[in-house]
Amino acid sequence: MRRSALLLVLALLAPLAPALAGTVYVPVATHQTVGSVTYKTGVWVSNPSDVPRRFTTAFIATDTDGTRRTVTGAATVPARGSFLLTNVAPRGGHGMLEINGAPQLVVRARLDAVGTGGKVLSSAPVPVVTAENWVPAGKTAHLQGLGTPAGGVAGFGLLNLAWKQGTCTLEAFRPDGGSIGRLAGFKVAALGHRQPQQLLAAHGAGLLTDARIEVTCDRPFYVYSTQLSTDGGRTAFVEPSARLSDMEQPGRPTDGEDGNGKGNPPEPPADPPTNPPTGPAPPTTPTAPPAGTVLAAPGVFLDVRQGDSYKAYELPLALDVKYKKLTVDFDLYLHRWQSTWFHGITSLKRNDKTLYYGLLLKGSPTKTIVDLGRERQIKENFNWQERTDYHVRMIYDVPARKVTAQISRNGAVVHSVTGKMGVADLRAFSKFRVRIDFGLPGVAHSAYFPPYGSRYSNLEVRLER
Repeated sequence: MRRSALLLVLALLAPLAPALAGTVYVPVATHQTVGSVTYKTGVWVSNPSDVPRRFTTAFIATDTDGTRRTVTGAATVPARGSFLLTNVAPRGGHGMLEINGAPQLVVRARLDAVGTGGKVLSSAPVPVVTAENWVPAGKTAHLQGLGTPAGGVAGFGLLNLAWKQGTCTLEAFRPDGGSIGRLAGFKVAALGHRQPQQLLAAHGAGLLTDARIEVTCDRPFYVYSTQLSTDGGRTAFVEPSARLSDMEQPGRPTDGEDGNGKGNPPEPPADPPTNPPTGPAPPTTPTAPPAGTVLAAPGVFLDVRQGDSYKAYELPLALDVKYKKLTVDFDLYLHRWQSTWFHGITSLKRNDKTLYYGLLLKGSPTKTIVDLGRERQIKENFNWQERTDYHVRMIYDVPARKVTAQISRNGAVVHSVTGKMGVADLRAFSKFRVRIDFGLPGVAHSAYFPPYGSRYSNLEVRLER
């Protein structure tokens, strides 16, 4: 049996397990010696919840196919506890560490410069790469302020976060804007890691100060640089730079939202009235839910964020009653695509592994996918728009043997997908209950993503016997 390369501290080893609900990647440079200083990457996994949570790890070495990786360790983090991973790669090894586990777990990493006697001379935070901070396919990432410390080592790493080989283009620039060199058609293995600094050095990039590198790939990716000194006095981990347009300020309109289509700043508000009305507002009569409503969640019931990207409700079905029809209505604000792959929107399941339906959206080309269970799907193209409000209605019609996903915008139906259901037995049993869920607990298989930044609101579920 292959021995684990991990030293798992502060918890007992647990049996190896398949990938769970969430996945992150940590760039790793461990036990690299520069002069008399050893640089080590440490990874902390913490569990803020009240029950123990499990995770597994897999180290993907540089220039290897990560889709053929094997699990190298597993552990359980105690409730409210933390877990330190060290020696996550062979001495002098580079690559990335994949961590799969419960979505409640949080991960942090740090690169330490360790001198003789084990003293930490300096440290730098290492990014934890998720669907929220990787660079989408076709976009360009910028690394700024690059250079080689006097007598030190400048590292450069590239992560391909897709399950297919990626092709990238790199170009380095001097501070005055002059191009140093360009690498086109640079290949990175599926779910792989590469360090092309030797290629960049061939173009003279290794002699630079305050250089900038542009990187574009045809797969989701992440790029970084390490700046390591011989005395350990300075450790730097350079991440992709932020664009001025990346910040979304709450309540501030984006381009084109001012009504004139030009993206100009909004006009200042009018002066308040000199005689504002006084007294309480007139009472309003709440709208009664439609007949047959068994579940309602007015307002926002899921604001999809890292660590809080999933919501599930058990339906109050009478036991062993065959229902004829289920209608689910909710509003969805679709924020931004997290990748060109699949985004989990909602599903209806029974906990005996019965899937009644699942609704997925694909980022590019934009498609609607309704999973009908029993390995049956229907797919239709639709021009889903980012930063747009939609109304989603799912209809499960047993007598008609049909599942329908109906999409509305501004009160009008703009898209409808219907298919023949795979399971025509909508009922609950004493041991098996039916639930409806929204979003996903985390990224699964590097292809299925929660719709981070999106919002779900105004849920109504109706049943007919």
